[in-house]
Amino acid sequence: MPLKRMAKPEEIGELISFLCSDKSNYITGIAVSIAGGKILF
Repeated sequence: MPLKRMAKPEEIGELISFLCSDKSNYITGIAVSIAGGKILF
């Protein structure tokens, strides 16, 4: 569902913080689309 707004810098920062943390240690490869639901597929 589209959010109809641009991402806030802190929202992108939270994603980066998660990916750099030990909580994401099981993730080995991913392409993250930060589009707010604009791209649906």
